[in-house]
Amino acid sequence: MTSIHWDTVTRLRRLYAQAMDPVCRRFDLTANERGVLLFLANNPQYTRAADIVNVRGIAKSHVSAAVSALEKRGWLAQEPDAGDRRSMKLTLLPDSREAVAAGQDLQRRFGSAVFEGFPRDEQEKAQLLLKKINENLDKIAKEQPFHG
Repeated sequence: MTSIHWDTVTRLRRLYAQAMDPVCRRFDLTANERGVLLFLANNPQYTRAADIVNVRGIAKSHVSAAVSALEKRGWLAQEPDAGDRRSMKLTLLPDSREAVAAGQDLQRRFGSAVFEGFPRDEQEKAQLLLKKINENLDKIAKEQPFHG
């Protein structure tokens, strides 16, 4: 990969965070709280704080603080995971719906802006490529071949 690829990834992350600022301000959310809400809403196959830590790469302490804050607001509930008593299952509650909808709407609009001018077939190809990249990132995270 060339530096333009790394620069693009960096710019994408920065501009996405900036785009999400109005949602965070409107609902008085930290970036991590917003991230937890949208992660759970967009990825129903993941229900544990450990999933957020592993998939999103957010520090365990940050996820824990975000989960606690969202639980206090009545936006999220924790209950013991039936499959693993040491783990807690996270569930979004109805009071979170407005913030989740606003965040998802902004995600859609940001994604549309990023892919503006791309023909449908190129957008679909980009989605496939990003899926493959994500699968490779999962493998790297699991195997950690670059440590040591």
